[in-house]
Amino acid sequence: MIFSNVFIILALALIVSLISYYVFGVRGPWENFWIKALFLFLFLLAMSLWIKPIGPQWYGVQWTVLLISAVLFVVLLANFPSSDESPRIPSNLSLLEKRRLAKEYTRERKMFIYSLGMMFWLLLILLITIIIAGYYMT
Repeated sequence: MIFSNVFIILALALIVSLISYYVFGVRGPWENFWIKALFLFLFLLAMSLWIKPIGPQWYGVQWTVLLISAVLFVVLLANFPSSDESPRIPSNLSLLEKRRLAKEYTRERKMFIYSLGMMFWLLLILLITIIIAGYYMT
């Protein structure tokens, strides 16, 4: 029972990740397919442990809540800014102003990358903790 549940969740996470990444071009904040698929898998596993399933069954797994949750999680990740976005420096500025803006952009980019890294680890730890607590409570 547990193996089929995890297998179907993994398949659903990969399918939704593939569709959102390659068909719709939703990259998410880390710009990596496998990170997105990992977070989606962990999120769906946590959802399957904590939310009462409803709807039709497929191999003993009620997948409608999981599918809706997967789509909502992908939409949530799509709203985060990308790590690839970089501001453009106007060409009509003097050389000193361009250097100053480049330093500011570099400093802001370092802080942004640091915050994305912190968000990655906090979300990973939170999802793993929720999954462990879910298995412990059942």
